[in-house]
Amino acid sequence: MVDVDAYIATDAAFHEYLVGLAESDSLVTAYKRLSIPTLMASLLRRYGRGDAVLIREHLAMVDAYEAGSLAEVRRAIKAHNDHAQAISDAAITEAGGRI
Repeated sequence: MVDVDAYIATDAAFHEYLVGLAESDSLVTAYKRLSIPTLMASLLRRYGRGDAVLIREHLAMVDAYEAGSLAEVRRAIKAHNDHAQAISDAAITEAGGRI
């Protein structure tokens, strides 16, 4: 990864777009309140790289969506969420409970 800030901005836009597909302003607002870009900035600056598995999960979500397979979209989103949550939980624990 060359530009952490560009990666974070692109990742945030990708996720906001996906959440926005639900066409729910309340859901988008709730997602933005999670402050994922802030957490990512902390993690990426600490570890200096993105997680290749997360990137593959993004591609799997796009492929499933483009294929029109709701079951596969759900599976891909759940896998990505579970993985991202595990990374976040580990980082918060490692930071002593605060990021």
